[in-house]
Amino acid sequence: MDDMVILSNNKEELFEIKNKIEEFLHKEKLLLKSNWQVFPSNIRGIDFVGYRIFKDYILLRKSTCNKMKKRMNGIYKKVQRKKLMNHSDWASINSYKGWLKHCDSYHL
Repeated sequence: MDDMVILSNNKEELFEIKNKIEEFLHKEKLLLKSNWQVFPSNIRGIDFVGYRIFKDYILLRKSTCNKMKKRMNGIYKKVQRKKLMNHSDWASINSYKGWLKHCDSYHL
């Protein structure tokens, strides 16, 4: 596992869980990454698996959003010039459609 998110209303509980994870990893001869952190997720959200996740909504990560807009504009201009879309264009559209269906993308 590369990343994990543990949520709680209680900071002490999070440190307790972190210590138990470290104990388990030590028995398995593994280490917890040194850049772990505890922070209030309701303010800045959680940047995880391509999304910014908040309590009541999920946004697409800004860099992904910008890349999507650039790619979709390129495909749109291609179609405006009466050129056919290739397999890569169709794959991009469907890939971004998959990203968008799991977030609050109404205003996008």
